[in-house]
Parts: sequence; structure tokens; C-alpha cells
Amino acid sequence: MTHNMLRRLNSGRLYFLLGMVEKSDHTNYYYVKKSQNSNIIYSPYNHQPLDSENLIIKKLDPLLRQLSKNHNIQEHHGYYITNILTEECFNCFDFIWNGSFRDVCKHCHAARIFVTSLQNYDDVVNDTKEKLVDYFRNKQRILPPELKNYEIYQGSTEVAFQEIVKEYNEKGVYKYKIYLMN
Repeated sequence: MTHNMLRRLNSGRLYFLLGMVEKSDHTNYYYVKKSQNSNIIYSPYNHQPLDSENLIIKKLDPLLRQLSKNHNIQEHHGYYITNILTEECFNCFDFIWNGSFRDVCKHCHAARIFVTSLQNYDDVVNDTKEKLVDYFRNKQRILPPELKNYEIYQGSTEVAFQEIVKEYNEKGVYKYKIYLMN
């Protein structure tokens, strides 16, 4: 699995575990809660914010409204709308920039995990949490001892997960995203 695919998958795992996914009135559509600064667009080349002054967002807004209308999906302010069957995520810049040809976006991953959890919630949560913690432990493994976060590296799965959530909340989405990429 490529690095970008793994990053999106693990972001989706975290979003699912944080309870950011909700059902819609339609079978294959789900809402995924937006994070802070989710309207900032980052270049896939150097991961720096694009100087768009929200111009891109303003130009895309009518298109997103029309897509919601065409698909008969009610807009849910502060949420992404993702279709797990067609792999579309209407108001996700990762999807708009890359499409679903390479991989689905993190919101689609989160919604797919959510759907799986409807059949056996506890097992899916535990499995997802273990996979997310393993990913972060592997990132810690290569760091020198003075830079390791030992709560993640050596703690139980639950302790490590709580530390991951704490870092996500403290660092914010952008810094967390850069951490996932390195």
C-alpha cells in the first residue's frame, strides 16, 4: 500500500473512532464531520497551504449545492458528504484534486468502517483502534529515543490511542496531517 493510501486510511480510522461519521437518509451516503481549518487547501506537492483566500471555496460552493440537489442529499453544515458505493466525496478537496482513481479519500474510508461497524460494533472498534495504534507505533519505532512518545510506543492500545487523540487535538489538523505524512 502506498504512503498516501495508508495516510488516508489511518485518517479515516481516526475519524471513525472519534465518532465523526453519521448516516444520511440515503443508503450509500454518509456525513463525516469537518475538522477545524478544513477549508484550507494544501498543495499535494509541498503540503503547504495554497494562497487562495477562499476564492476556490467560493467558486466551488454553487457546484457543491447543485450536486447535493441533483443527488437529493440534504446539505449538513459542517460535514462532508460521501458516497461509499461510487467513492465520491462531494465537498472534499482531496477528492476534487485527486479523484478516486488512486484511492478513496479519508472520509470515504471512515464511512466504510462505520458501515462495517453496524454489524459488529465492538469488534470493529477494537480492530480499527489496534490497526491505528500499530501504524503510529511503527512511526515511533524509527525515531531516536529522545524523540519517541513512549505513551504511544510502549503503552497499551488504549493508552496509545488516547495519546494519539490528545496529539490530534493539540496539534490541529494541519500539523497532524504533516505528522501522518512523515
